[in-house]
Amino acid sequence: MVKKILATILTVFLLLMVPILAMKAKAETVNGYTPEKYFTFSNGTITGYTGSDAEVVIPPTINGQAVTSIGEYAFSGCTGLTSVTIPDSVTNIKEYAFSGCTGLTSITIPWTVWHIESGAFSSCQKLTDIYYT
Repeated sequence: MVKKILATILTVFLLLMVPILAMKAKAETVNGYTPEKYFTFSNGTITGYTGSDAEVVIPPTINGQAVTSIGEYAFSGCTGLTSVTIPDSVTNIKEYAFSGCTGLTSITIPWTVWHIESGAFSSCQKLTDIYYT
């Protein structure tokens, strides 16, 4: 009898935990932005991305400081990346910032970006949708 009760409790626990763990494993966004913890950042420039989100929304500020630039090789080689939205605080996308993002299909670039350096999107063969807002 005790074994049946324990088995039932374990089954209920597993049934409740599996969806929670699956949700946690899925890429998380907070208020439409990819969490700050996934970006390496220095002096207004995103220098790297450590997350695994397919759709990345770059926040306009990180640790209270405006994001003004996407640095060299910041997202380079992020093959699982499919979509990027850049905030209007950004004015510059540096060399090879998104190079090798072979899964990237769309990017939204604000009108505030006045300089996109060479090779910023090299080897992004699937990039077909570029939205300039």
